[in-house]
Amino acid sequence: SNFINSLLFINLFSFGGLPPFLGFMPKWIVLDTMMNNSLHLVALVMVMFSLVSLFYYMRLGYVVYSQSGLLSLVGNMTFNWNLLVIFLSSVSLMGLILLPLFMILV
Repeated sequence: SNFINSLLFINLFSFGGLPPFLGFMPKWIVLDTMMNNSLHLVALVMVMFSLVSLFYYMRLGYVVYSQSGLLSLVGNMTFNWNLLVIFLSSVSLMGLILLPLFMILV
């Protein structure tokens, strides 16, 4: 369905480390540490390679989103992949909102 395809696309954005998703937080911490330690060239290389990886994730997401026949293979399996995709997407979207709560508790 289009809803599940959209959630997979959101998860791929999280893997790529886009800012509104949970995958961005580790990348931000590493970049902040590099900038504080005057490793500007290494941080620039990291950002450039992150853009390359994001391009491939977007390309994979486009293929999955535009060709719904790829997900028909998943529909034939006994495991309910839809629930897993919905769970992972909600963690990815709500992770940055809930992160300060966990930082206070620790």
